[in-house]
Amino acid sequence: MNTNRSRIRKHVLLPVATLLVLVTSSLLRAQDDRIPVFVKCTVSSDGFTDPDSRHAKSMQDSTNDLLKALKAIKISSPIRLVEAEKDAVVVLEVLDRDTKSTGSVLWGQQNKSSLTLRLTAGKYSTEFKGESGMRGRTTGYSAAASKAVNLVENWVAANHDRLMAH
Repeated sequence: MNTNRSRIRKHVLLPVATLLVLVTSSLLRAQDDRIPVFVKCTVSSDGFTDPDSRHAKSMQDSTNDLLKALKAIKISSPIRLVEAEKDAVVVLEVLDRDTKSTGSVLWGQQNKSSLTLRLTAGKYSTEFKGESGMRGRTTGYSAAASKAVNLVENWVAANHDRLMAH
């Protein structure tokens, strides 16, 4: 009976434990290679904030859409979300959002939403604009945020080595 247990340990448990160690170490390594990203919301260009304004609420809503899209990214993504700006290599800032209505005879009234972000890495800065497909106002901004995250992921992947040097 003890020899059977010994064989089970040797032939089953040891390979399973080894596999777990390998998977865990590769996930930790992948986590270390991902570029830390922080998201902030600047409501006003002059530095003052009116939290009761419509603009402030819409910017905060879009920041939340962006955070939700970032939290949904896959482990294979080149970026990872951090909670403090001091821990980030890349900072994303929600600048603007917009919805344009278009009409067609065949489909009727359609809305296309967009979300504009500023990406800052050190002294470098650029802007990205994620756009939703033709959808309603409530789903359009979250789709635009997901598209913006895809653009950021592509930019970070293309500049990964340089960002890792920071």
